[in-house]
Amino acid sequence: MFTFLRHYVPWFANLNEDEVYSVAEHWREFSSKATIIDERQRVNQIFVIKSGVCEVYRFLGAENEKKRRVFVGNLYVGDHFNHQLLRDHENPIGCPFTVIAKDDVECATLVAVGDWIGLDLDMKVHPFGELTQHELMKIEATQICEKRGFSNS
Repeated sequence: MFTFLRHYVPWFANLNEDEVYSVAEHWREFSSKATIIDERQRVNQIFVIKSGVCEVYRFLGAENEKKRRVFVGNLYVGDHFNHQLLRDHENPIGCPFTVIAKDDVECATLVAVGDWIGLDLDMKVHPFGELTQHELMKIEATQICEKRGFSNS
């Protein structure tokens, strides 16, 4: 796990083995189409993809409406998610998006309440969780047009 995290995850590049293992837990496997984490779900783990591809979805709709799931992107080997816990491990909101295994996926899990203070982390953040409802509606409209054979040009 140490070699993988140092090689694929830039924010571990400057850490020694003891520092990595102070927060690393174990490998977890997810079968194709399995939900790894749901939007708003609170899980005290950060996931780093070792193999496979994950699909990322956000929900669109007001609180009192039936919500629609909108595909917003993929995560690949070395990508991580649920990292917002590092900024606020009391995170009342949970994960800002849903992650589903597109095929069989293996992830390193990192304990989000571990010894992160003092670690020199330079984290690449995915913008999926920061999309507004308006941006999600535009993405959804584009996807519908593409499915129906219409183009934006």
